[in-house]
Amino acid sequence: MSHFFKSLRFRLLVASTFIVLLLFLGMLWNTARALHQISVDNMRVSIRQTAEALNLAIAPHTSTRGLSAIQAYVDELVNGEADTRIVYVALLDENQRVILHTPGAPLPLPDTSRPLEDEINTGVVHASQPILLDAGRVGRLHYGLSTTLYKSTLNKVVTQNVVGLLVALVLFIALILVVGINVNRRITRLFAAAKAFAQGSLTVRAKVDGDDEITFLSKLFNKMAQSIQERIADGEAKRAEISALNEELEHRVAERTADLQDMVSGLESFNRTVSHDLRGPLTGIGSLAQLAADALERGDNSLAKKFLPVIAKQSSATTDMLNSLLLLARVGEADLKRTSVALEAMVKEVIEQIAMSDTGRTMPQIIMHTLPSVQADPDLLRPVFVNLIGNAVKFTAQSKAACIEIGAQPQTGDDITIYVRDNGPGFEPDASDKLFKPFVRLHGAMFTGHGVGLSIVRRAVGRHGGRVWADGAPGRGATFYFTLPDAGAHVALA
Repeated sequence: MSHFFKSLRFRLLVASTFIVLLLFLGMLWNTARALHQISVDNMRVSIRQTAEALNLAIAPHTSTRGLSAIQAYVDELVNGEADTRIVYVALLDENQRVILHTPGAPLPLPDTSRPLEDEINTGVVHASQPILLDAGRVGRLHYGLSTTLYKSTLNKVVTQNVVGLLVALVLFIALILVVGINVNRRITRLFAAAKAFAQGSLTVRAKVDGDDEITFLSKLFNKMAQSIQERIADGEAKRAEISALNEELEHRVAERTADLQDMVSGLESFNRTVSHDLRGPLTGIGSLAQLAADALERGDNSLAKKFLPVIAKQSSATTDMLNSLLLLARVGEADLKRTSVALEAMVKEVIEQIAMSDTGRTMPQIIMHTLPSVQADPDLLRPVFVNLIGNAVKFTAQSKAACIEIGAQPQTGDDITIYVRDNGPGFEPDASDKLFKPFVRLHGAMFTGHGVGLSIVRRAVGRHGGRVWADGAPGRGATFYFTLPDAGAHVALA
């Protein structure tokens, strides 16, 4: 409320009302003054008319009928109904002595030289004029005229004008109030909209109708608010886009960092492998080849025949290691090309491939549950199953009632979880983080291999945006899990 009294609207309303009141009072004063002047002028006219009438009426009697006739006439003139304005009449001789007067005449007679404007307010206007008496004498006729009728007429006219002006004043103030309230209402809407917009409500708009300046200002405010809202929205969209790009960049940097870490770790392991796993077989191959060559020179074919299969076996193992290294490098560098992949069909093909690669090996029991179809790169996803199922087959070779279970967990989030479980020798839980490092072999020479397969699995799954981990315990088997983002997977999992 205090803000309203300090506002420009309140000041304009008070100033308008004050100006209207001043105009009303000025018009009222001017009207009263004009009416008073009209009354004075009318009284002068009445005095002249009364003087003429008395001269015409009294002059003939002063010479023919005597004072008694004049007395009777003036008594009738004052007390009768002919002219109620005459209050008294007195006749003076040439010596200014009263020779007759009507009852109620003030004696001595009042001064008739006072201004007419002063006498009107007293209720009686006193006037005198010369009159011709008998024998050529000149006397004076003194009389008084009542101003009651003039004053009542004046009061009536003044009252009518005051009432009219009051009505006009009320209507004008009402008009000011109506217009002011309407303007105040529209300005209030604009002010409320501007205040709400300043407080952060960007969708607020000033709802002001009309064709005046306030409407024009409201339209300008709405355009300004719309422009600011669009700019802020565009800025937020750009910030969100920049944030998304930053997140994507951070994700790519993290991937590249992980890849570099894997590469560095792989290079370190590769150095160790080259210095040990590769140098040993190559040295053995060279030594056996030299012994076989020396035996052939001596003509000992039996010794050469004994060494050549060993050389071939070591060469094959070395070739397998090099192929694994090439596959690890190819998984990390290949472009990801997603397509719909039926996991059940892929797993069946992998199992057949493993069984056909070593026909002399007894395959364990394989239980395959329902697997979904996913959006993935089949060339990168196939090595995942080849290594996980191949390792399970390898590590269950010495188990009684060997069994491998392949399936998918019920989906609870945005990722699909696939698992490969076996009842092989298992591993220490503390060693689960070492499984996926290149060239790490927890079981040593008990099982064949180069320690690269699980590194290929982790890198291939990571390229799809998933993760891989393992659970196990010594003598109780192992379970390997990996996730794939749900980019169109279907088939309900039991």
